[in-house]
Amino acid sequence: MRLEGRLSDRGVPNPQSRNGLLFYDSPLLGSVEGLFHAVTTRIGGASEGPRRYLNLSHRLPTDLDAVAANRSRVCEAFGIPPGRTVFPDQVHGDRVARVGEAEAGAGYAFPDPGIPATDGLLTDRPRLYLFALSADCPIVALADPRHRGIALVHSGRRGTARDIVGRAVQAMAREFRSRPGDLFASIGPGIGPCCYEIGPQVADEIRRVFPAAEAFLPVRESRVHLDLPAAIRFELRRAGVPDEQIEISPLCTSCRTDHFYSHRAEGVRTGRFAAILGWRE
Repeated sequence: MRLEGRLSDRGVPNPQSRNGLLFYDSPLLGSVEGLFHAVTTRIGGASEGPRRYLNLSHRLPTDLDAVAANRSRVCEAFGIPPGRTVFPDQVHGDRVARVGEAEAGAGYAFPDPGIPATDGLLTDRPRLYLFALSADCPIVALADPRHRGIALVHSGRRGTARDIVGRAVQAMAREFRSRPGDLFASIGPGIGPCCYEIGPQVADEIRRVFPAAEAFLPVRESRVHLDLPAAIRFELRRAGVPDEQIEISPLCTSCRTDHFYSHRAEGVRTGRFAAILGWRE
């Protein structure tokens, strides 16, 4: 079985540069008027050593000054006031939370961890920018142009097994009256089926959760891999998001450690890149 996943029809994108920072955006979400979306890379920051470049995570205490500088660089490059950012305290769970003016600035500065025990953020507030951090886990951006609701979801293996993106779609319907058929979804860079080898216990977990799970468990040289982006896409489609309104980044973070941090390829002490989503107006 080939290990290529279901990639974006638009092919491999080229990074963009702003103020020395390399980043990617979504062609699909770029078609939504007034919406800002970006995925940072590891290029263009102040961090040094094994966590050099644009590390945006406070979880490595020896890098705190560089992280503060890196977050400031990102906000300056994209014209985002630091006090208008919201960060979740990600725990690989399935909780999604609506945020608004009261949460503006949450998690930006150490030691504030952000919105507690949360892996998905929702808002309909203009100029409030949602952040999520990753080093392999796909981050899913959802947008409802009709009701001006958005969600940013950290959907790693455990969150995907708990259907966190489906919960986010349901929460948008509940909070913003969003209809799944109106949503646009972009599954950002993450570890691909080419690199995500898993053991029998994880494979059995996926089989328990997903019908026809073998579609997400390609085998290469007798070793089972997980096609996490395809599993997320299945959950989005099951939640009612039209297939033509779902985009999957073709970038594998484990293959592309020149641009992204990767827990699988680099180990537990690597840094984190970010996905950002917000209404400009």
